[in-house]
Amino acid sequence: MEALSALERQRVEFFETGLASPGIRADLLESWHRSKAMGVLPDQAAPPAVPAASLDRSLERLLSDPLDYYAQTLQDTGLSLLLADSNGAILSRWCAEYRLASALDRVNSVPGAVLSEATVGTNGLGTPLAARRSVEIRRSEHVAELYVSMACAGAPVRDPFTGRILGVVAVAGMVSDDAPSLLPVLNGLMAGLSRQVFAGSRQPDAEPVPGYSRATEPAFPLWPELQVQAGRIRQVGGLGLVTGEPGSGKTGLAAGRGEPLSLRVRILHAPLEQLYGSGSWLQRASEALAVPGSVVIRHVFALSAPALLALQTLLAGRHPGCAAFLSANDDDVRGHEQLGAVRLEVPSLRERRRGLESMLAAAVRGHAWSGRPFALEAAARSLLLDYPWPGNLTEFAAVMDGLPTVPLIGPAELPSAIRGHARPGGLLQQSEAEAIERAIASAGGNMSEAARLLGIGRATLYRKLGRHR
Repeated sequence: MEALSALERQRVEFFETGLASPGIRADLLESWHRSKAMGVLPDQAAPPAVPAASLDRSLERLLSDPLDYYAQTLQDTGLSLLLADSNGAILSRWCAEYRLASALDRVNSVPGAVLSEATVGTNGLGTPLAARRSVEIRRSEHVAELYVSMACAGAPVRDPFTGRILGVVAVAGMVSDDAPSLLPVLNGLMAGLSRQVFAGSRQPDAEPVPGYSRATEPAFPLWPELQVQAGRIRQVGGLGLVTGEPGSGKTGLAAGRGEPLSLRVRILHAPLEQLYGSGSWLQRASEALAVPGSVVIRHVFALSAPALLALQTLLAGRHPGCAAFLSANDDDVRGHEQLGAVRLEVPSLRERRRGLESMLAAAVRGHAWSGRPFALEAAARSLLLDYPWPGNLTEFAAVMDGLPTVPLIGPAELPSAIRGHARPGGLLQQSEAEAIERAIASAGGNMSEAARLLGIGRATLYRKLGRHR
């Protein structure tokens, strides 16, 4: 035990005694509990396999072309791409590097292998299916010791009309404990796949059903004027800087979700400069910007100063038919004026009261279509409308997807964060609220200017405003 890492000791102790250390994050502990309840142990053997002939290949056929493309973008990164069905059975594997392919073969992560939580416990394919959301599992977080050299991030693929989970897509590799998260890679991949699933699932005479899942993210009510501005940038091959709070829909706006599905979009993640190295990351950016279409560079200000300077040169020399969108969280924006980009500020969910009401109605319809109909009590509806939604669209989707299967949703069925949200009181809070209101009035309602007057970021201003209203 002394030679084990802290997390390894916590895992061993949990599966031997059933007692959990306080430092284990909640979602991981939930998965460990599920795994233990199903009898999975750390010395679990390699996963079982099913005959290839018995696998349903419909999801693979739908996604093979875009996954082939994404697999090419992962070359030389030490990452592989996996597609599994709704039972956790691997349908396809894309892996160009011999060392990683050999490692995956050794743990039987091959087509036909079933990596559900019931078979091998916590892992990057089975846990996203069980948790019904994106999950990253790194090294000793796995229950089965045979996976402790791996890191894997997976996300469910949903039917855009019923919300039913069709399968899971994951990126996996042999990365160190201090390597950057794989979730940015996965999220960019899923943003593109959602368009393909939406296009491939729709029948010729069918109308899309508004929903709340990530597969139907086009239904989220982005401001029409922002979509018009983004469309103009795409038409002229321009340059846009899309800013807003985390989870507010910046990538959806930049990628043209809801636009013609033939639009070619490439998504790059600036934080991965740390994983690829500056030279490799800039080479990928150069290749993406050299052809017509649309390029989205997420979290652009996470680039190192030399890489950001080199990117400016690449942007200036991009293909005339290539529109480029840079995205950044409000508090990360710095020196954007030198980029010469048109800035599009995406509002937070709490700024979209009317849009939020429409989204709640769409969520009710979406659950009805998926066979999980429910109604909202007035008190629950009020709590949802008053909640400031710090996680914006991402948080909304997770809350709606996690509602219990009961016919009437009341306050008790909502997450504790929403039930416990209360407007603060006291002299200090009142003074802060009054200062905010004065700044907004002085700025003529311009929230960016009001934030500047207060000496805080725009995102911080909205967070404070959400607490006081």
